[in-house]
Amino acid sequence: METDQTSECHESDDGNKNNSSRNGNIFTNNCNLEDTTALEDETEVEETLNSQNKDDGSKIEGDKDGETSSKHSSLKDDMNAYILRASEKGRYDIVEKLLERDPKLLNATDADNYTPLHRSVYSGHVEIVKLLLSKNAKVDASTIDGWQPLHCACHWSQIDIAFLLLQNGADINAQTNGGLTPLHLAAATSCKSILEMLLMNRYLNWNLKNAANENPCQVSKCSSKNFYLFEITEDRINLLK
Repeated sequence: METDQTSECHESDDGNKNNSSRNGNIFTNNCNLEDTTALEDETEVEETLNSQNKDDGSKIEGDKDGETSSKHSSLKDDMNAYILRASEKGRYDIVEKLLERDPKLLNATDADNYTPLHRSVYSGHVEIVKLLLSKNAKVDASTIDGWQPLHCACHWSQIDIAFLLLQNGADINAQTNGGLTPLHLAAATSCKSILEMLLMNRYLNWNLKNAANENPCQVSKCSSKNFYLFEITEDRINLLK
């Protein structure tokens, strides 16, 4: 459940999935795969890929007792976990290898519906974000709390990534389950540049309100030193009327 404009991400107080990338425990995110061995290097991935190939071949024999089906499901779970973790950890080589082998992994999700794009966005891995977008990753993919990748980028002040997402069709006015827009999240931070970028966007609706009936300007006034940017923008808009 969402709380306020600065603590909405599911199971996290700071917009990051369980705050894992901040405490060094990269591989303890809730993926329904807690018993899976942590991804260390390409060798482990290669072994899993080889196992997947053998499993695919065994299906020709039929599945008499369910073992093949169970094994295939387990391998699929492993692959999903690998790309999610590699995206968060910044392992471009592994993400690329996994997508080459199975393009469907592009839209893999964990228990909270975070995708590889979400994870690479909030961790700040620009090159992986570019790779995923080049493969047509869904920029409007939503977590169970309604967070799209752009929300994560704005909450974590990832301005270069936010710009990339907007270039690739992200909705600047998308609202989470709690009514938060990317601007609400940026307004609550101390990052001037990302707030300026959003305020200059011609498609921005800065009057949308969150569940607390607050617009981004009100959020900024209460929690940020950058409130003056809203006043400057409003003055410019009035001059154009």
